[in-house]
Amino acid sequence: MLVGWLRNIDLRHRGSGNIGTVNAYRVLGILPAIGIFLLDFGKGFLPTFFSAPLVTPEVLALVGLSTVIGHDYSIFLGFRGGKGIATTAGVVAALDWRIIAAAVAIWLVCVLLSRIPSISSLVATFSLIPFFLLWQPSNTMLAIILFGLALISHQSNLERLAHGEERGFNTELPTPRRRQHDPPR
Repeated sequence: MLVGWLRNIDLRHRGSGNIGTVNAYRVLGILPAIGIFLLDFGKGFLPTFFSAPLVTPEVLALVGLSTVIGHDYSIFLGFRGGKGIATTAGVVAALDWRIIAAAVAIWLVCVLLSRIPSISSLVATFSLIPFFLLWQPSNTMLAIILFGLALISHQSNLERLAHGEERGFNTELPTPRRRQHDPPR
């Protein structure tokens, strides 16, 4: 919301009404969307990363989970918030770089194939479960809960997908402009 406010735009009342990266991209453009992603990512990464040397693994999982819940259900926004994907990515990055690298690779493949960020985010978040089983089995329950939160926050997206109404990224490539003296093709 901070990035939108800097442009005098309240994302809660524009586009999808969501304050996250994808709506910011659609309403404000790529640079503000990157800023929002980085802020939300940092919201998950920083408390998890800096708590790691001070707390037990169980408490660390609760720190990460708390940041995602606080993002999804912000008391400052009337218990509404974002969908938690960037914040989840920050938490996971603080826990294990291999897991976030694998999940980002899956997200990229999905978004390139489907052009639908919501389904790509859900697939990538689901992929956290086997990656945590492989590299951090003690945090597998955290991955399951994070996926559950992602499902809940993407409920409206899933309904639109079921009805064939979910918006994706623009799939059309821009048409090259012809100079006036170029013959038509």
